[in-house]
Formats: sequence, structure tokens, C-alpha cells
Amino acid sequence: MARIWFGNPYRAGYVAAPLTGLEASGVGYVSATQLQSGGAFVTGSTASHREFPMEWSVKSVAELQFLSSYFTGIYGNEYLYWVDPFAENVLPPHWAAPMLTLNDWPSLISPSRKPNPAPTPINSQGYPMLGATYSPSGAVDTVPERQLTLLIPDDSHLHIGFIGESDGAVIRIEPVLRDGSVEGYRDLEMLSVTSNATFEQSFSGHDYKLVRIYMTPTRVGGSVTIFAGQAIYTKTGIPPFQQSFTPGTGHTGMMFSEAPAVTYVQALAGRRLVSASASFTEVEAWQ
Repeated sequence: MARIWFGNPYRAGYVAAPLTGLEASGVGYVSATQLQSGGAFVTGSTASHREFPMEWSVKSVAELQFLSSYFTGIYGNEYLYWVDPFAENVLPPHWAAPMLTLNDWPSLISPSRKPNPAPTPINSQGYPMLGATYSPSGAVDTVPERQLTLLIPDDSHLHIGFIGESDGAVIRIEPVLRDGSVEGYRDLEMLSVTSNATFEQSFSGHDYKLVRIYMTPTRVGGSVTIFAGQAIYTKTGIPPFQQSFTPGTGHTGMMFSEAPAVTYVQALAGRRLVSASASFTEVEAWQ
């Protein structure tokens, strides 16, 4: 049976995968206007959020019980995440290419803190044409309003790397152990655009349930410039493959768009069969 890793920071695990054919495109604002002259113009957002309308065919009640458990808050009311097996770079688009936040994509640290542009040095890896320079506010080691959470399946490794430059600020990772405790933090070494390396840190799902990623100053007035970021999962024991830049297709935290729908299919001796559907909308990055 196909499975996906799904859950929230309190509880996550493998669940039944939804039916194939899931529409997972970004959803943004677009408005097209026809002109009397015969021309036209289009306005819209460059940013988009993800929506995931998932459906499950005939399964046992037990296999789909997770939907009602998360919806009713049995495992808390935190944002939901799933590990998309189709994502080649599991970072959200604006974390993989922070230049997007120069426009209408959400800031990586705070709604009120926008970055400055930084031209990307010539490289052979296909990095975005611009980077974004962030200057985190507050005292040293301040945790910003916005962070990125990545769950880690218990049979996988998560590999992360950021290409850029730091000057008195860092990208910090807080790994959360399987028992829910935080194991201090790790500050990422920024990789050079001329480096052949793609990843700088790895985290085993055997030890860690998730990581939280954010920017923080190591001295007042510090800054960090990010040209690109990449993150992938590999099964335990398989080393990461170094690759040229791949745009991010991961997501930030989701919420249910509506209550899960369950259809009774058949009741057999000792086995109750149902089908179900549930829709999730990415909201965390904009809150």
C-alpha cells in the first residue's frame, strides 16, 4: 500500500496515500481584462499558495481515522505537513529562491521586514539571478516571527544547504528529537556559489522528528544573504546526490479547508470500509 508521511509537530507518521491525480499546483491571484481596442492586460500576484484536495478510495475506517483525529484536534491544533514524494527540492519556493520575497512572496522573518536585493555571482549551478539580504532585528539569538518547519520520516535523512554569505547573522536550525525535546541548535555554514557541494547538514529520522529553520543575528545589525536553498530526503543509508539548483516545491504549514468527508461503503464481518476526501490549504507563510 502506498503511504505518505503526514502530521503535525506533535505527531506524524505514515498514512494511506491519496489517490493519484492530485492537483497540487500553486494558487495565486490573476485577473485578465479585455480592452475595447482588442488588446488585453493581465494583473496578478507572483506569489501563490498550495492547495491539496486529497481523496481516498475504499479503505478501512482505521486507515482513514487520522483525518478526523487531526481535524478535531486530538493531536493539537498546529499546522499540518506532508512529505511530497514528487518534490525534488522540499523547501517552499520562497525559501529555495529568497529573491521571490523581494516582490509579493512573504518575508522569511516577519511581515514588516523585507530584504534587499543582492546580485548573484556568476555560477554554473543555475542559481536565481538575485539573492535576498535579510537583516534580522532584535537582540542576538532572537527567534523571528516566521520559521520553516520540515518533518522527517523515521526511515529517512533530511539534507539541507543554503548558498550565500553571512555577516553577523546566520541561518539556524533547531532539531527536535523523537521524544519532542529540542537538541540545542546548529548554525549553517553558508555555501559558496562556486562550491560543488549542495548540502551542509543532515538529520536522521531515526533520531529527529523535525527541524525548525530561521534566521537570527549573532551581533546587532548583522545580515545574511541567501542566493538559493536546497533540501531533499533520502532513505536511511543512501547518501544525498549533489545537484544543480532545483526550484522548491515544498510547502509551509497547512490547515483543513473544510471538514473531512467520509462515505460509508460496506460493513463486513470485522471490517468496515469507507472512502474519504479532505482539502488542505497552505496558510503558514502568510500568517
